[in-house]
Amino acid sequence: MKKSKMRCFAVILTAAMTGCFLAGCGGTPSGTQKTEGQTEAAQERVTDAKSDASEKVYPSMQIDMACNNSNSPDESLLLKFAELVEERSSGSVTAVVFAGTLGSELEIDEQIRSGTVHMYVSATSTISTYAPDYNTFSVPYVYSDRDQVMASWQGSIGEGLRQKYAEAGIYTSGDTLFIRGMRELTSNKMVKTADDVRGLKLRLPSTAEWVTVWSKMGANVATISSAEVFSALQTGVVDAQENPIISNHDKGLQEVQKYTIMTDHIVDMLPVIYSKKWFDGLDPDTRELIKECLDDATDWANQYAIEVTEENKAEMEAAGMEFIEVDTSSFKESALSCLDELAKNWADGVYDQLMKDIS
Repeated sequence: MKKSKMRCFAVILTAAMTGCFLAGCGGTPSGTQKTEGQTEAAQERVTDAKSDASEKVYPSMQIDMACNNSNSPDESLLLKFAELVEERSSGSVTAVVFAGTLGSELEIDEQIRSGTVHMYVSATSTISTYAPDYNTFSVPYVYSDRDQVMASWQGSIGEGLRQKYAEAGIYTSGDTLFIRGMRELTSNKMVKTADDVRGLKLRLPSTAEWVTVWSKMGANVATISSAEVFSALQTGVVDAQENPIISNHDKGLQEVQKYTIMTDHIVDMLPVIYSKKWFDGLDPDTRELIKECLDDATDWANQYAIEVTEENKAEMEAAGMEFIEVDTSSFKESALSCLDELAKNWADGVYDQLMKDIS
């Protein structure tokens, strides 16, 4: 698998360049044209932002951004943000994307806290590390769809999480959330029930809740960074991993995995985080510009992920990967048997609020 490369954007990021890149990621064009993924609210923000652009002058600056993998939906989100922020600032604000080159998830978190990196499409390990007492989002089979996740994210659970983040030097938006789809298990061994997981060498990120749940099923868990997943599977260090279809496709896992087991165990959400130290040093107009562009880019990326998932699945099947539909009841039963244990780590009232959010 090709090593990830740093992607830098010059002062002028043309629509043609962006369109060419995104065509390589799944065929969805980008640029100054409106996308189908923009919500009505996002379209209103675009109109307002263009109107304000002629009135406001922004300081010249560069935003350093990171994601875990190149040629990924995470990177596509940042590309869209780079396009929007440069356009709306009349070129005063530019962006550089470092894709899979700055270390592990937790190492990039530390760079965000110090202000060395400004923005990052983070992993759930960030929540597990800095806001474990509000991390309902990492328990498999708790949430069944996007609406339930957003109810918690925009409600009191999300508010508590964001307060914990701020105390650690991290900001994230409460208005939008990047959701890539459902996480599925991929494996070189056939898995149809939770019993089949026993003894499976399974790669996971360093998300404590996931390690607890999959270990309960009997998996031999190895925590490996996202950028090293392909090589770990290729060399047999692990037999299996789990991620959304769109991520599995972009990593090229159809080359090293036989099966995608449709476990649908997690609604995969990736908060875009940004450095409190850096953001607090910006003027109010620039802060508002960045928030608006980030929200609009996230809205776009959510629609993009939905559109390309089925395309990616078809391409993976054509390459020989089998998609196995399974009865998820045994997986769900095993996972939720850990809920009481995991809930002991949550703040007062979080469990009760979670039950309301998913009802």
